[in-house]
Amino acid sequence: MTNKPPKVYQPIYAHVYEWLIHVAREHGYALALHGSLTNDLDLLAVAWTDGASTRTELVAAVAGFLVSPRVRGPEVKPHGRLAWTVSIPHVSGVVDLSVLGPDS
Repeated sequence: MTNKPPKVYQPIYAHVYEWLIHVAREHGYALALHGSLTNDLDLLAVAWTDGASTRTELVAAVAGFLVSPRVRGPEVKPHGRLAWTVSIPHVSGVVDLSVLGPDS
């Protein structure tokens, strides 16, 4: 039996976060990182400008940037947040994105 080394996602997640900051900013959102970066990339997007895109437009932009065919959600969270899980192809990682922003 061969022991497989553990998957180390932190460097990948840090790099993805750096690029998603720009995607969020283009849509009028501030993007915050939370969590350990161990199992998933936990992000919080908050509408920051008057002309911010809708939540679903932001999620579509994130999925488009990641070239991700798999998006689950939204899931209703406390305090008006909606959350989506977006896969990161080719690395078996995921972005858990909670969004506070306009619905339409």
